[in-house]
This record gives sequence, structure tokens and C-alpha cells, in this order.
Amino acid sequence: MRILLFITVFFLSYTEFGFRGSNCDEFLIKNDTTKAIELSIQKSFYRHTMPEVEFLIRSYKSGDSILFTSEKKFLRYLPSEVDSLKFKIIEKKNICSLLASDTTWKNRHYLSLQYFERRNNKFEIVLVNKNCNQYTSGGGLGISIIKDSDSLKVIHIGAFNIN
Repeated sequence: MRILLFITVFFLSYTEFGFRGSNCDEFLIKNDTTKAIELSIQKSFYRHTMPEVEFLIRSYKSGDSILFTSEKKFLRYLPSEVDSLKFKIIEKKNICSLLASDTTWKNRHYLSLQYFERRNNKFEIVLVNKNCNQYTSGGGLGISIIKDSDSLKVIHIGAFNIN
């Protein structure tokens, strides 16, 4: 009976988490990708490295979450929370229409994964916070991360303003 239970649990976990064939690499990449994005968010928020990050934090306190967007192909890698920060994931093409439809979110900023590239063990990520006003304002952070064994390390951070 124990053997049957073990086989059943193994089979369910095997199919549930995609540990088979080419899906194994995709699962591992997704895991590393999400970790790299989470590290970028931590560097942006907790040390206030990203210019005008206070606009995201201020909006967050008045709403239930920080709006977070990217191109459709990256949406599945975006974390819904990092530490105490909660994110509402929205497709990039819908973000400004959502903000325009709710008058309580006037001038609300959102976070965007503007650029992402992974080459071997190096990640290049650009996070931007901005609004949907006619004259967009905000700030951004470009970050380079390397994977060293099982850990991720920041090797370069560059910040910029959007005026």
C-alpha cells in the first residue's frame, strides 16, 4: 500500500510541476527568472534606488496593490508579491484604460517590466514606474544580475528619471 501511495504522489508531483522532458528546463528558467525579477524589485523598493519609487508606494497605500505589467510573454514570470508588497498583474495594453476608467487612481503610477534578457547565467532587467498622463513622469532602474551556483548576485545598478 505504501508503494502505491508513493508512486501516486510521485506521479502527481511529476505531472503537476512539469518535471518531464523539455518542460524541466522551462520550469527551472521560470524559477530563476522570477527570482531575478523579485531581487530587482527588492533593490528598487527597499533602498529607494529607483527614482520616484515613492509614487508607487503612495499609490499602494491608498489601493490594495501595486499595479505591475509587462509584455504578455513575461506576465507569467511576474511575482504577485515580494515580501510585504502585493502586486496586481495586468497586461500592458490594458493598464492605461484601467487607470483612466477609475477616477480614484488619477496620477497613479504603475510598475512595468520594461526589458528582460537572460543569457546563460546573466540577467539584464529594466523596471520602470510611471503614470499614464499626457506628460508621463516616473523613474526606472536597470539592473544586471548573475547566477552564481544557487544564488543571484547584483553586479550593476543604474537609475534614471522619466520626465
